[in-house]
Amino acid sequence: TIPHKFFMNPLDYVNFGRTSLSGTISDAIGKLDQLDHFYMEHTAVSGTLPDSIKGARRLYDLDLEGARLSGTLPPELGEMTRLDYVHFGKCVGISGTIPQTIAGLTRVDYIDLESTKVSGTIPPE
Repeated sequence: TIPHKFFMNPLDYVNFGRTSLSGTISDAIGKLDQLDHFYMEHTAVSGTLPDSIKGARRLYDLDLEGARLSGTLPPELGEMTRLDYVHFGKCVGISGTIPQTIAGLTRVDYIDLESTKVSGTIPPE
């Protein structure tokens, strides 16, 4: 588990991908206002993606492929207008409908929801 105080540092790049890391993503992730890249693919990280992630406004690369996340895609993702790479593929616990706010991701080049339980339609621009 990543300690809460870890998120108090001015980080711009976090990569714990393909490690044995477990636990949850702290709500404090929203305090990382300089964060550009966040990689936790193929980890045992579980729980939901906190709504507070919208505070990481500079984030443009979000890779959680294969993490053990559950719940729905937070509508706050649509407020993160710098996102261009969004990878939730193989997060089999992710379900629900595609948030309409995703239409706000005008810079996105890549969204992967492979092997999730997400349904619905992609909202128009």
